[in-house]
Amino acid sequence: MNSSFTYIETSEDLASVCKFLQTRRELGVDFECENNLHHYGAYIAIIQLSTGMHHYIVDVLKLKNIDPLLEVFTNDRIQKVFHDINFDLRILYHQYKCRPKNVFDTQIAAQLLGFEKIGLGSLLEQFFGTKKKSKFQMADWTKRPLKKEMLEYALGDTKYLLSLRDKLIALLKEKNRLEWMVQECRSIDKLQFDYCEGGFLSVRGSKSLDDKKRAVLKRLFDARNELAKAADRPAHYIMSAKRLLEVVSRPPKSLQDWQSIKGVHPIVRRRATICFTAVQKARRERLSLPRKTRYRYSCQEQEEIHRLSLLRDKRAEELGIAKSLIASREQLQDLVCNKRCTLRPWQKKLLEQ
Repeated sequence: MNSSFTYIETSEDLASVCKFLQTRRELGVDFECENNLHHYGAYIAIIQLSTGMHHYIVDVLKLKNIDPLLEVFTNDRIQKVFHDINFDLRILYHQYKCRPKNVFDTQIAAQLLGFEKIGLGSLLEQFFGTKKKSKFQMADWTKRPLKKEMLEYALGDTKYLLSLRDKLIALLKEKNRLEWMVQECRSIDKLQFDYCEGGFLSVRGSKSLDDKKRAVLKRLFDARNELAKAADRPAHYIMSAKRLLEVVSRPPKSLQDWQSIKGVHPIVRRRATICFTAVQKARRERLSLPRKTRYRYSCQEQEEIHRLSLLRDKRAEELGIAKSLIASREQLQDLVCNKRCTLRPWQKKLLEQ
């Protein structure tokens, strides 16, 4: 398969390529991102595009404005083929408020076929005999210039996507499941993909703290983020979660103590006032965990949820697919207790048989 590509780093080139892409019916898409691994924050670094014959790498960091490409993404006449939309569509909306239309996710197709290994690397090896290198999975995609080897690795995610989709569609047709995939694709257009980073309660051990220490944790968690942004480093580089909890339990008593604290990024000592002030404010605060209200199921509701769960499990085993694909427990509970159905037609049909 042709592996030559065009590297796009000017507005003029992007406009020209997007004019061509607007005439296409399908497009393979993937992103390489910074996700709090080397720097602060989560954002797209490059976007890889493949039409089958033509391959492109768009330097998002250099371009800044990619409006012509966003117009391609929202054109519902062009099918955009991704593998695992979950993070990609969240970060795209978070950064550009863009919700692509007419999306096909090859990972969902693999799930509907009952494949055990649904990662892109496994599928490419199974269908095309090509092995996806893991060398650059943790690479820093913000560095410029990017090495040719890195660009070729990135392109490897999209250059097979359209062919992979075609092979998966053929198998879906054989199993009479293509309509399932059509419905899943329609549902993607309606999903709200919002990116949200974990808050202070995502820190392991935060929920076992008392209300006083939890208030300190929140203040220091926010202070750590402020310092991480200033240093352009991931928050865990500034202070690990383990060290954060240690400091919460026994915070330095004075500004001088903060200026000599060990086991943290140097910026904590240089800008010690930020953490010192955060702890001082927290001393006057209490922070309780939000109370969860539990729904009490009637005996009839419990019996109906149990019946549907058994039916779902039976259908999943017969079809060789994960039971969660047919319905999650939350969906079954919503259906029985709130009379609200969030199932697609193909899922409903399986539970009605």
